[in-house]
Amino acid sequence: MDLINLAYDTLKETSLPVSHLTRPENIPGLSYYFLGSKPTLYGDGIARREERECQVDLWAKNANFGDYPEKIIALMRRAGFRYVREDFDIERSAGVYRKSLIFLIDYNVEV
Repeated sequence: MDLINLAYDTLKETSLPVSHLTRPENIPGLSYYFLGSKPTLYGDGIARREERECQVDLWAKNANFGDYPEKIIALMRRAGFRYVREDFDIERSAGVYRKSLIFLIDYNVEV
């Protein structure tokens, strides 16, 4: 299973609308995307694993996100993601609040 589908299948367990790359049309909802990657080098200089960063954005019409952040963190951990940090923002033009949860995951690289 690729990482995009792994994240999607994991996040849909929240029962919220899930969208890859774009803010969901229905709020509250989730969006997610993968950021850069960095190799894990071994003594021979060959990378056999990489670490990918995944950002999950929880969107709401007010600043009360309920227990969704904790549920998302638990689900993502169960799927193999490591929780790193969170951020909070308001998109005034759209009138929505966003809580970003950042995760890391290791994956194998073809040699």
